[in-house]
Order: sequence, then C-alpha cells, then structure tokens
Amino acid sequence: MPQPSGAAISSSYHTLAKGSPGSDGVERSDNGAAPLGPLSPLDRLSQELVDAIVDELREDEKSLKVCTLTYRRWFSRSSAHLLSSCMVINMPSLAMEPPKRVQSHLVKLTIEPRVVQHFELLTALPRLSELVVSGHHLDLATFDSRSAILRTSTERAIDSITVKHTRLEVVELLVRLFVDVQTLRWEWCFEMPQGNPKFLDPPLAVRNLEVINSPGPFLPYIAHIMDRATVESLKVQLICHIGGGPGAFLDDFIQWFPHLHTYHHVDPSGMPTRIHADLPTLLNSTSISSVAITTEALKSGSDPERFQRNLAWLAALPVGTRRVALVYEDSWRTAEELTEHVRKVDWEAASRAVERYAKLEILEVSVQNTKNFKRGRGAPSLVEVSEAREVVAKSLPKHLRTRLVFK
Repeated sequence: MPQPSGAAISSSYHTLAKGSPGSDGVERSDNGAAPLGPLSPLDRLSQELVDAIVDELREDEKSLKVCTLTYRRWFSRSSAHLLSSCMVINMPSLAMEPPKRVQSHLVKLTIEPRVVQHFELLTALPRLSELVVSGHHLDLATFDSRSAILRTSTERAIDSITVKHTRLEVVELLVRLFVDVQTLRWEWCFEMPQGNPKFLDPPLAVRNLEVINSPGPFLPYIAHIMDRATVESLKVQLICHIGGGPGAFLDDFIQWFPHLHTYHHVDPSGMPTRIHADLPTLLNSTSISSVAITTEALKSGSDPERFQRNLAWLAALPVGTRRVALVYEDSWRTAEELTEHVRKVDWEAASRAVERYAKLEILEVSVQNTKNFKRGRGAPSLVEVSEAREVVAKSLPKHLRTRLVFK
C-alpha cells in the first residue's frame, strides 16, 4: 500500500490529533468491553500513518533526538524501520519491559529525570554507543542499596556518556555500568557535594573528559573521582562568574592528569570580558602535544583584551606541541556574511603565535557557524564557503601544513 506524502502526514496528524469524528475517545480492551482509559492524540492515529511518520523522522537525526518513546506503537515496524536514536521521559514501563526489537537496535539514548528507573534498560541494549542523561533525580529507595545498582553492570563498552545537571553519585553509577567508557561529557555542574572532595575507590576510568559550562570550584570534585592514569584528552569550558575566578582551579585540574596529551579550551562567546575564564598555563606541561581553542575573539577590533590574551596564550604552549587547532565561532546566514566575518579575523597574527614551535606538524583552522550548530544543520556546501576559504587560505603561512574546515 502506498504511503502518504509528507504533506498528507502533516495534515492528517493535525486532524487526527484533535480527535476523529464519531470516536468516544476511550480505548477498550481486546473484547471491546471494559474501557482501559482515554485515548491520547497519538493513539487515534492509524498505524499506517504512524509508520509513515517514523519513516520521515528517520531521515532527520535532529528530529529523532526529540522523539519521545511514550507509545509502543512506534515499534510495530520491522527491524529495518526501528528508531536508533530516541529520548525517554519518565517511562518506567519501557525500562521494565523494553520491546526486544528496540533493545537490539537502539544506538543513541537520551534519558530525562528518574534515572534509576532506567538502569535495567541501559544494561539491555547491546548496540548502545551514546547515552545522554539530563536531571539529578536519584531515588535510591527503589533499590536495596547502591551496590544493588552496580550489580546490574554490563561487560560492554560505550563510546560516550553525557550528563547534564547531574549529581556526582549518579555519574559514578552510570560510568560503572560499563566496562569501558571512551568519553565522559559533564555539562552544567553546579550542585557541589558537601565537604571537601573525596576519592573514589576505585576511581572512574575514562579516556576523554569534557567539562562544559561549569564553575571552577567544581573541578576538584571531578578530579578526585577520576582515574588520573586513564585520562588522555581534556576539553574545558568554565563559567567564572560563579564561585570566583577559576584560573588556579584549572591549572591544578590539568596537572592532575599526568598522561594528558590533548587539551581543548573553549572560550565562551557572548559574554563580557570580565566574566571570561582565565586561560590555563600549559607551558610547563611535558605530556601535552595537541592543543585547541574555540573562540570568536580572533578579531583584533571586536574585543582587544580577549584577542591579545588569546594570542599570548597561543605563544606560550608546551614546547613539544605538534598540533594546534583554531576553532573560530561566528554566525552567518549567507556566503557574503561569512566572507565579511573571516576578513576581519587576524589569521596572520594567530599563525605567527604558533610558528615558534619547532615540532609543530599541522595547524588546523575550523570556522564554525553557531547558527548551524544550534539548529543541528549540516556543514555548509563548498560553493557557500569557496570565497571565504580562499580568504583564510591566503592568510595562513605557506610553509606550515594546514587543514581548513568549515562547519
């Protein structure tokens, strides 16, 4: 049977969501006798229409991420049509009785509050590679003890775990569910534990650690629970107007990891200079060989203080630096706007700052459109960036190996 078009899907969805003519709005049992409860708008959709909607959503990764798994009917399709990315919001039934076909295909999972309800689900997903947990609720009353949760741990690895507004104890439980965690991304950490930082035994082992949009005073608490020997890559974006200046916290945090070889500093845009985080001191590091900075402050005229500070930092990297990445952030809607923006960037000054490193093998320049980033759009076409690419390329030193990317 042919499937409805996109326009038909949209029209039918809005019509059926308001209720079908002649329907009493009550869902009945299989024998048509006892009512089971009122129908929701999605329950009124025909299965054919639900299947068509799912097919369209599969083409848009951003739409998939905001799809909530609230109705089993999303999973009535054959395995080839199942969603691989989804969000679960307060759905204990899915955690307790997850459909087998969903278990075998789910790759990306986002969970909103009431994390504990979904621990059983997390251990039953053989292909899960990306997990996002948002919210700090942890109702341990549903378990005999913390060790009861840890006994459900799996022997599988996971590529990345992202936690947002999440307590330390929740993060610990999530990481311990997996035998190997490549990347732990920690966002918006404001709720610090009581008392001084404490060590975990054993500590949490991850290779790549990212701390984003968090105050400097939170760093010691994170450092004390991490395995110092396993962290190889660190990405940090601090908010310094909360809890005081983070300079000393950040320097100590970086020195905490003796095998760190990659450091990425994010200099947040859209903030006054006075509340920007201090740049860390990397000069004396003997392990770091790859450094990146994400900033929009590469224009000499826009914010002179930040611009000079960033140049000074680039000129004081470890002597063993082999790779430097400049990630320039800005927003544009047209190719003309993009070209105008990159003309204002002092690429030559930034290049001169890194030329002093004798072991430098590559200078990477990435121009990132924050509008694309926020909207989840893909990278711009080569035609859109051709003129801007030429402007940037001419400003980079010819004797350096360079790589230019527009996002």
